[in-house]
Amino acid sequence: SLHDALPILLDDYAREFVVCNPTTRQHRLVPRLDFQEGGREFLALNIVFDPLKSEHYKLVCAWCEQEMITNNFGQLVPSDFHGFSVYASEKGSWRDSEDILEMEDLYLPNYFRNGVLWNGNFHWVSDFEYSLCFDPDKEFFNLTMPLARWYFWSFGESGGCLYGIEINDPEAMLFDIFEMARDYSQWVLKCHVDLTPDRKSTRLNSSHKR
Repeated sequence: SLHDALPILLDDYAREFVVCNPTTRQHRLVPRLDFQEGGREFLALNIVFDPLKSEHYKLVCAWCEQEMITNNFGQLVPSDFHGFSVYASEKGSWRDSEDILEMEDLYLPNYFRNGVLWNGNFHWVSDFEYSLCFDPDKEFFNLTMPLARWYFWSFGESGGCLYGIEINDPEAMLFDIFEMARDYSQWVLKCHVDLTPDRKSTRLNSSHKR
């Protein structure tokens, strides 16, 4: 997909990210965010780049920080807050998103390193039905995305559509393919895939919804 067209080189000890363009053989140094001073933990870095629209790109850095909050029993307990910082190449600077999410570790998406760009937004899906959507242009979370299936074996964009592949029966090699509605209203079951020898896939109409 287009957002993978510019590779990013990461070094835990370097002060910059390196964004490379294999086509032009050019690279650019992007200053690394100082997370040590702010008490934040670096999670992952994703890139937004579409050469058909612009030569500029954006970097979306996911991070978390822990703060002490008062629970319902009046006790101070640690809580994790997660957010994003966005780097715009045309401006050459980082900007924190205004939206901050408070999420328990159990539901923290495990795929921040594999964000999928679709419909202008970044998407992540975890193993616990948790879905997260972030708009890199408006710099806020889109919380209207429906819950994912319990476990997507594969999750990605193809042909302008967002798909999730669920293992229906691993022993029988059965898979279900779901497509996200463009208005984020639901996951639509598109077809069953049977990889058992001498079996054929079954294509469904859009009336099968989850």
